[in-house]
Amino acid sequence: MGKFIRQGVQSSMITSLSHDNFNETMEIVFCYGGIYEYAKVSDELYEKLKNSKSTGDFFNKNVRDKFKHRKVRE
Repeated sequence: MGKFIRQGVQSSMITSLSHDNFNETMEIVFCYGGIYEYAKVSDELYEKLKNSKSTGDFFNKNVRDKFKHRKVRE
C-alpha cells in the first residue's frame, strides 16, 4: 500500500494534492474544507492536474464527477 505525500498548489480551491501510484488513488485537500480520495486516477492525469495553470479549472473539467470519490475527512 502506498503513502500519500501532499504537495501544495497555488489555488483558491485546492490546498494540496497527492497520488498513490500503486492504488491509482488521488487525494485532494480542498481550501473550503474536506479531504477527498478519487479512485482510478492515472499518474498522467495527476501530473497534468498538478502542473496545470489553473488547478481548479483543470479539476472541474477533468476530475469532478468523472471519478468515483469519497470524503475521508472534514
